[in-house]
Amino acid sequence: MLCVLAVAACGGGGGGNWKNGNGAPSFSQLNSIAFDTTGSTLYAIEPNYENLYTLRVGSTGLSQSAAVNLGQIGFGGYVSFANGMLYDFHTQALNAMTGTLTGSFLAPGSFLSAAISLDTALNRAFVFFFDHPSNNGEWTIETFNLSTMKPNALARTNGIVGPNQAYTVVNERIVRWGPNGLAINGELGVQILHGSFVTQ
Repeated sequence: MLCVLAVAACGGGGGGNWKNGNGAPSFSQLNSIAFDTTGSTLYAIEPNYENLYTLRVGSTGLSQSAAVNLGQIGFGGYVSFANGMLYDFHTQALNAMTGTLTGSFLAPGSFLSAAISLDTALNRAFVFFFDHPSNNGEWTIETFNLSTMKPNALARTNGIVGPNQAYTVVNERIVRWGPNGLAINGELGVQILHGSFVTQ
């Protein structure tokens, strides 16, 4: 069975309202959304990155349970959820309940944007980015301990091909698959990598 819980209606100018008539807030747009591990909670961030909404998913639709003003911390873009934390394409970690930044996998200024895949079973984060774009850097995959945010391993190879858009990964996704595999899905197609690097 397929149920439509919410509908986004866009106007001619590219805006629109997001609402399900069930008490959930209306938004001009949603910049990003992420479900928790149970699928019963949806986190939504507005395009200006200023507000984080926590929505409950039920049989009758969505209802708002919390809202946190993020101010001007710049958290947003494509986000992922793991262990009560949200992670964005700047590799920042945000407490989903309080809206507080707790750290970052990569140092600001060392990259433009990143794609992240999280594996809670391995307690790993996999980050795909172009390292040091102002310094003839390379496309890189780096793994981190998900709990401590400390680096574990680094892979740079000519076999990893990034997008054509000036060292950014706006349209790229990195996905964990199988016992020791990673897949990069983006504008240049799908690239498959595997080996002990993934699990070490």
